[in-house]
Amino acid sequence: MRQNYTRVEHKGKPVRGLWKRGVRFYGRLTLEDEQGRKVVSWVDLECSTVPQAIANLAEKKVDRAKHRLKAKPQAPKLADYIATYRDRLELTGKKPDTITTESSHLSRWLEALGHLRLDRITPRHIRDVLQGVIKDGRSPRTANLCLVTLRSVFKDARRDGYLFPPLATDEVEWFKVTAKRRSLVTPEQIEVLLSKAGESKNGEGFTDYVRFLQYTGAREQEALKIRWQDVDIENQ
Repeated sequence: MRQNYTRVEHKGKPVRGLWKRGVRFYGRLTLEDEQGRKVVSWVDLECSTVPQAIANLAEKKVDRAKHRLKAKPQAPKLADYIATYRDRLELTGKKPDTITTESSHLSRWLEALGHLRLDRITPRHIRDVLQGVIKDGRSPRTANLCLVTLRSVFKDARRDGYLFPPLATDEVEWFKVTAKRRSLVTPEQIEVLLSKAGESKNGEGFTDYVRFLQYTGAREQEALKIRWQDVDIENQ
């Protein structure tokens, strides 16, 4: 449940323009936006006590007078911001497979909540989408990865000035994931497997593949992508 803003009092009297939401303090100030229009805005204050908040609010008013403090721009729709986020994905240095996975989760968020502005998305909206992931037969781990993707989007939006803490994604709980206990394959079991595989048509290639996995510790898909130019025999 989202928390409402409450007035802050000091020495029994309300402090003009100072509000609190949860454990964070905010200033409610009239600021200019990028077009020079006057708008009432919430300003996040970096402090933890009322005296600090009063001092920080005074500093913000000085910044406003010197035109160093502008109103937060209107938050775009999630659909528009996801388009921006996707363009940035190509520059993050993430692996292509990771980008593909993240893009699939972005498509789900786009379909479900793309019509909403970023600051109108609530924890309830997010939980409903994640419950849909589970109902579709996907695992709790997949639902958590879907949430991770949206959290990355919201963090970027916060850095761009469209959102401020607490973010809606911060108030959504993770799904409990039960790790599967898997027993290791013994060298003896591998030898039995390869002795049988050697009798098949592609036995030699399969044997080489399994040996590569056994002695390098590579994952199955990683091993399939290895090319001769990736191997340096001279330096072992």
